[in-house]
Amino acid sequence: MSKEEQMLEELKQIRELLAAKPAPPPPPPKGMWNEFKSFIENYKVMGLAVAFILGLYLGQLVQSMVTD
Repeated sequence: MSKEEQMLEELKQIRELLAAKPAPPPPPPKGMWNEFKSFIENYKVMGLAVAFILGLYLGQLVQSMVTD
């Protein structure tokens, strides 16, 4: 094996060592309450609920301004 091949082999090994490895997935939540909290956080349900309620009330406000 020539010196160039040895260097290339060494560089390949270094690249493999430096390559970012994916983080392991977090353990699944245990219990119904923890699963519910995880669902709320992951899918941003609170923001959706607030936007829905604001939409309802703003729609009623605009409708009352238009009819009166």
